[in-house]
This record gives sequence, C-alpha cells and structure tokens, in this order.
Amino acid sequence: MKRLIAVLCFLALLFSFSGCAQKKAEYTEHQKLIKNEISFSDDILRFDLNEAGLEDVFIKDKIVTRVLVGEDLLAEVYLIADDRYGGNMSTSDHYLMLVIDDKIILHDLALGESVSRIGGNIEAQDFDGDGYKEILVQENADMFGGFGQYISRVFKYVDGKLEPTFSSRTDDGQLFDTGFSCTVLEDYNLKIQNKYTGYEEVFNYRDVRKTWHGEEGCTFFGTELLVDSFYRFESVDMDEDGVYEIIGYQYTSLDGHSDYVGSAKTVLKYDKEKSEFVVKDAEFIRCES
Repeated sequence: MKRLIAVLCFLALLFSFSGCAQKKAEYTEHQKLIKNEISFSDDILRFDLNEAGLEDVFIKDKIVTRVLVGEDLLAEVYLIADDRYGGNMSTSDHYLMLVIDDKIILHDLALGESVSRIGGNIEAQDFDGDGYKEILVQENADMFGGFGQYISRVFKYVDGKLEPTFSSRTDDGQLFDTGFSCTVLEDYNLKIQNKYTGYEEVFNYRDVRKTWHGEEGCTFFGTELLVDSFYRFESVDMDEDGVYEIIGYQYTSLDGHSDYVGSAKTVLKYDKEKSEFVVKDAEFIRCES
C-alpha cells in the first residue's frame, strides 16, 4: 500500500511539472502496454531537480489538494527527501517544495548541525488569520531518549520564499519553552505548573514509583521537570473560526529519560500583535505506568 501511494504521488508530481517542460509540437501515438506486470524498483519513484542542485530525490509526503498560499497563488506542497545515507527511502535529508504555476519554490529543512531525519509529514492550514495557508512540518530527527527527538516548524510563503514563523528548536539546539515546571512534594506527589497560563495541578505517583525524592533509601535526586521536543504536533481549529491553533505533546521526566512522568500538552496560537506563536492553553497528562 505504501508503495502504491508513493507511485501515485510520483505521478501527481509529474503532472504538476508538465507546465514547466517543453512539450512536443506534434501529436504522438498512444503508447500500448507491452506487459501488464513488471518488477517494482524504488528507482522509478525518483527524480532530479538539477537546476536546484538536487539529484535522485523522492516524495516523502504531499498535501493532496492545492492550497492557497497568497493572493491568487495556488500551490502543490511536497516534502521531498534525499536518502543519501544508504538508500531504501529511510534516513534522509528533507526539503520543502511548492509548485506554483511554472515555478518550483524550495527550502532546505536542515537546522544548524541537524540534517538527517528518519521521518516527516506536512499539513497546511491558516494559522495567522490572513486567509492564506501556512505549512506545518513535523520531522523525527532521531529515536534516542523518551519518545524520540523531533523538529516542529511552520512556514509561510512570502515574496517567493518559504519563511519560518515558528520553530520548536533553534539552530544551536535550544527548545521552544512551553512554560512547564514542577515541584516535587512529599508522599509521591508532583505539582505541575505552567508559567504562561497559570495552570497548576498535583499528581500522585505512588502506584508507579517504588521510591521518591526525600524518602529513605531513595537514589533518585531529580527535582526539575525535563521537557522534550514535540512528539506530536498537529493543527486543530479549537473555536471553529477557520483560524487554526496547534496542539503539541512533549515527553517529560525527572531523571534523564529513564522515568517518564507524563506528557505536557500545549495549545499554541498565533498572536498578531506579537507576530509569533504563544502558549494559549496548557495541561499535563500523567503517565499510567
């Protein structure tokens, strides 16, 4: 099924590029099938964008319908990939691509020294309320620690370029602060707070922890809530006004990644006055085991 989807995406890409290619001036004969069944190879799903310096790339994900990214500008949106680490369409470098009429707009999704990705997906929604859609990109950078490490971004088409309006990580690796912290209390209680929303709730972990900070014989000393990147990052129209918010979930722990205590859930909303995404709502989901 995945291969079939990839084939269909590739065919759609070829159709989208038809306006860019020089067409033959004369009619040609209908091409008759020589065989009804042929061997499959990943090579048939690959293409080159030589003018941009990209060779042997393939489609990782695409948005099914064209999206309005500017005044009278409808774009086909693709996440394309270069599996230069050994092939087989696995670990790859990613690029975001828009096809608008006879132009292709490209953006390299490398971030600082973080280049390779083991997965990625895209979606398009209007996040800033201007009537045009931005592109949400969620990428899995690796699977080390917790639920893995991710890079979550939003891009906007501006004057022929794709510009980021949100990034969960800076070039030097600093994560976007969603405002969560904790206070370790007695009797296996953990108070979770969020400085942006005023959220505060106490959770008990007696049924899932054998020892607790301050208890006799405890070798656990972490008292700071460690918050990872967004392992889920997806759009939702909370108030059904056509302008979308983003819900993100983050793995949290107290002692490295060895003791998952729950997920920090954040709602991000674009603030027009600040021209940036801000934390609109927050809550904590306690681990069950």
